[in-house]
This record gives sequence, C-alpha cells and structure tokens, in this order.
Amino acid sequence: TVRFRVDSATPFVSGPREMLVTTDPSSSDPSLTLYVVNYDELHVRMYAVSPDDWDDYMKYRRDFDEGREDELPTPPGNLVFDEMVPIDSEEDVLTETAVSLSEALDGDTGHLIVVVQPPDLPREIWEQRSQTIHTWVQVTQIGLDAIADHQQVVAWATNLADGAPLSGVRISGSQNSAAATTGADGLARMDLPGGGL
Repeated sequence: TVRFRVDSATPFVSGPREMLVTTDPSSSDPSLTLYVVNYDELHVRMYAVSPDDWDDYMKYRRDFDEGREDELPTPPGNLVFDEMVPIDSEEDVLTETAVSLSEALDGDTGHLIVVVQPPDLPREIWEQRSQTIHTWVQVTQIGLDAIADHQQVVAWATNLADGAPLSGVRISGSQNSAAATTGADGLARMDLPGGGL
C-alpha cells in the first residue's frame, strides 16, 4: 500500500494573455473573465485610455516583457480604479469569476488597460511578472474589419450584436492619418498616402 499526502492547491490566477480583448456586446455589465484557485481577493487596477494611447501601450508591453527594470512598468492612461476585489470561491476549486468594468468606464463604452495581480506579490521581479495579468479591454458595440492594398484601405463597420452594417462611423488609422466615414453599407474607403502602408 502506498499513501500519498495531498495538500491544498497552490494559489493561482489566470486570465486573457492577448494584447487586446473585446467584451461581450450583449452584456449589460461588461466584465473581464478570470479563473482563480485559492485567492479570496485580487488587486485590480484599471487605466482609462483611448486609441491614441495604443503606441504607448505597445511600449509598456515591450518594457514589461523585456524586464530590464528593477520594478514593473506602469501602463499608460489615467488610473480610474485601484481596489482589492473579493473573489467568491471554494477552497481548492477552480472558479470562473467576472471582474466588472462598469465602475471604471465613463458611460457604456470605452477602453481600459486592466492589470490583475495576487494580493501579495512575491519579492522577485520575475515572479511578479509571471503572476501579472494585463490586457487592453475594449467595451464597444462596433465590429471593424479592414483590408488594405498599396493604394487604399477599405474598412467595414458592423454592429457586434447582430452584424448589421453601421453608417456614420468615423474611421482613421492614427492621429495624423486621413479619416473617412462609413456609408449606409458600413463601408469607408481611404487612400493611402505615399502609395503604401
């Protein structure tokens, strides 16, 4: 006979690893889904951002991943939420939990960088990095697809809930690029300056 001693599971939190996620457009309370084992609470920070902050976000992600500093970098944007969020879970049970974004949004839609960490971060920076979940969360009702060749970009805006084309949506590639507005078919066309991307 062999006896095994089984202890409580190591605390664990998992969430989106993508650079950008879009919330469920049908939800009345937009949220970020996490999976948790043996944490009663998590430290959640949310930074309000706009599409103009994307380049700064990419720099933040590079700095975070390269890990050259003695402390974790701070995301761009305005810190609008910084709280310990309670987690309702049983011991040793993998629990799906939804962290509400509503309190951090200015209205029904918007962009947030969400950073989630355990309540007690380890001292070593590499361990802090491995236990940090961070992603740009987009709360929107607009779906956007784009196709480009060497002369033109064609963008198509639709309603995420039902796929219907959206008219009157302003489309631009960056702060300094040309803009166009979608027509009744949801399409907008923009010439590319200099004949390329």
